[in-house]
Amino acid sequence: YKIYCSGPVVSTQKITKTSEVQGELKGNYSLKKGTKFKKGDILFGIENRDFELLLKARKSRFLNLISSSLIEFKLDFPNEYEKWDIFFNKIRIDENLPDLPQISNSKEKNFIISKSILSEHLSIQSDEERLKKYTVYAPFDGSIVRNYTDLGASVNPGSPIIEIIRDESLEIELPINKNKINEINIGDTVLIEVNDKVIIGNIIRKSNFVDISTQNISVFAKIPNDNK
Repeated sequence: YKIYCSGPVVSTQKITKTSEVQGELKGNYSLKKGTKFKKGDILFGIENRDFELLLKARKSRFLNLISSSLIEFKLDFPNEYEKWDIFFNKIRIDENLPDLPQISNSKEKNFIISKSILSEHLSIQSDEERLKKYTVYAPFDGSIVRNYTDLGASVNPGSPIIEIIRDESLEIELPINKNKINEINIGDTVLIEVNDKVIIGNIIRKSNFVDISTQNISVFAKIPNDNK
């Protein structure tokens, strides 16, 4: 049993990438419609110089806090001094903070809490995670299908930047007359003709509603990667 129809090829994955931070869009890449990218490529970046300097200043103050606490560790917690000295020497202003040393007892725990070492460490780690949000990377191979702004524009948290699709995962939407929909089953083979080339796909899902204007029901066929 054969049914002939035509429909658009679309991506199975379309997402809108938004900004999670405030600042000016920057970079040496295009946000224009049609631009292709690979997984891991930078999609867009936001100026982070001010935030980066503030974070470095916080790490500098944290270093000073640990340095001043080492004397007390040596006097009051001689058995714990070495691990805190190692921790202090691991800290780099241009790198993420290392994990805090393992706390041995409640007395040591109360001490680092009273010195705000624990809260400052957690707060700086939170800022380090926030800094990552100034650069947005591609989650898959794909293309930009819509841009809402351009480089040089100022954006706020929640501002849509671009809409992207996944190129490696495509499907075709086929309108089927409601009277013939029961002849279509999940897994059925579909022969798709594109530019004199026949592509073999399979039905992966069927819509649950009828388009009132056409009396058709959409079914969707997946196009295998090696046939694109």
